[in-house]
Amino acid sequence: MAGVIDCSRMMRGILADSHMTSIEQLPAYVARHARAVGLRDVFIYL
Repeated sequence: MAGVIDCSRMMRGILADSHMTSIEQLPAYVARHARAVGLRDVFIYL
């Protein structure tokens, strides 16, 4: 399970990658960063 530091790293990565990303691409970015820290089935609400 991901810890606080891993989740923080994930959120920083998502923010860095997503600022110029279309809304359609955002789920793939979130999933990729979540997998990197050991999370699955991550949902985002916009």
